Amino acid sequence: MFASRNFPQTSLWAFPFFSVDPWKERNNYKSAQNAKAKEIYVLKQLEESVIQEVDFQIRLLRTTWETIPMRRQQTAYEEAALQADNKSSPREKHQLQRASKSLPISRRRRSDEIGTLRDYNQAISELNFRIGTTLERWRIDRPVRPNK
Repeated sequence: MFASRNFPQTSLWAFPFFSVDPWKERNNYKSAQNAKAKEIYVLKQLEESVIQEVDFQIRLLRTTWETIPMRRQQTAYEEAALQADNKSSPREKHQLQRASKSLPISRRRRSDEIGTLRDYNQAISELNFRIGTTLERWRIDRPVRPNK
């Protein structure tokens, strides 16, 4: 190179430092992909769990709904039998009361009917909780978060 005499020749060397380790970058990429796949798998498992819970609650709700008329019929039948039994002999009354254990039959049947209605209402509430509509069912507005 040509250098002038007035200005001494100086050279300045700069070597940029680049990480030229393709294996490290490749491993980081694979690790990130594996972490992503694992999170997706966990999310899918959670989604499947929620679907199973909702399905179970729907089946429970149907079952309790179907038992309500049956309980009402049992109560009506027992009350009719009790009224018919009032016309029976004292010995038959004693046998009937002994078979009913502690509570009279009509009270026990009414208690069963009320318990079935309670179970049905609990199943409705649990289903609304599982599908996330409890607030809408009760017409409750969700609080709005203030913007930061």
